[in-house]
Amino acid sequence: MAARILCPVDLAHEKSWQIALPEAAREARLRDAELHLLCVVPDLGMSMVAQYFPEGHEREMLERAEADLARIAQETLPAGTAHQCHVAHGHPAEEILAAAERLGATLIVMASHKPDSLRTLFVSSMADRIVHHAPQSVLIVRGN
Repeated sequence: MAARILCPVDLAHEKSWQIALPEAAREARLRDAELHLLCVVPDLGMSMVAQYFPEGHEREMLERAEADLARIAQETLPAGTAHQCHVAHGHPAEEILAAAERLGATLIVMASHKPDSLRTLFVSSMADRIVHHAPQSVLIVRGN
């Protein structure tokens, strides 16, 4: 089975993918692996919350995420880097782990940052959740 690398991209945090995508591309090149980028659009949750958004809002968010992820890949990855883009909908940590399993990822490459508040101390970061629950190796790329 070919090696596959999954790189989650948080569209709301530019700094994270600016450091993680080039590293994921480097790892893919070194390992002769397929590179898969994933953006997770968070679920609105309870139907009570969803009713406050216009009909079709989640579909529009998914379409926008697809376009944004393709643009980011084109602008950030080194020229000629073969990759596939995926968009999921739900809880980010759960969707990242599910995509890794579905794709048969052998490595997850993602960015992390220092805790920036007391809230981050009590509610673990996304990277922390992935590291603790992923059966495959996880490469955490740290920024400044």
